[in-house]
Amino acid sequence: MLNYLQEKLIFKSEQLPKNHKFNFKIRFKELFLKAKDGAKLHGVHFQQDDSKGIILYFHGNARNIDYWGIWGEQLSSTYKYDVVLMDYRGYGKSKGERSYTQMLEDSLVFYNYCCQFFTEDKIILFGRSLGGAFASYTSLHTKSEKLILESTFTTLEEVAKTKFWFLPTSLLLKYPFQNERNMPLINSETFIIHGSDDPLVKYELAQKLYHLSNSKSKELKTIEGAVHNDLRNFEGYHKYLDRIL
Repeated sequence: MLNYLQEKLIFKSEQLPKNHKFNFKIRFKELFLKAKDGAKLHGVHFQQDDSKGIILYFHGNARNIDYWGIWGEQLSSTYKYDVVLMDYRGYGKSKGERSYTQMLEDSLVFYNYCCQFFTEDKIILFGRSLGGAFASYTSLHTKSEKLILESTFTTLEEVAKTKFWFLPTSLLLKYPFQNERNMPLINSETFIIHGSDDPLVKYELAQKLYHLSNSKSKELKTIEGAVHNDLRNFEGYHKYLDRIL
């Protein structure tokens, strides 16, 4: 029962019908990319004229591109980057059986797509919460320019312990998502953003990620008073993105 329920707890996915129409305001195209095992993965690509580069954005564990695309659209318009978002398996229009290894490998499919348009020194990886695991995995296996981690954990086990301290989470987790293993091996410029009052992913985990990083250029930006899902409500968050983007 616990093995079954963990997928429901980790992946709060919402699916979309194949004929769903997106109502984004700037130029974009839908992507249907094939994974190594043949699964069809869906994403969107927001496009800018005279783009400075491309941001590959990995969203959190809830909803889908219909929701997260609004933020991707804002990033693209504000900072004049192309922005690509992917939906994980079981989210939106993405299909395929979930597995820990295969889901992480899916992120490289979208990275390789980005490489068709920009050199690696023009690619920025941006992961929020669960998406940070995909961003750090992608950064580990590529030579992207920057890595931005927002409200991201060390391992999913550490987050699980907060809510399910009475369970042997290390034995049960099929999806450990271990950022702490990736950080010491990543050389890209690294920017970690975290709310000081985050009750789900404790601020101490962001500090640990920062200290684990061996990047020669790394920063930890604390958004005072922010929790897990409200960083965009703080002026300091946007000023920080203004500086790094």
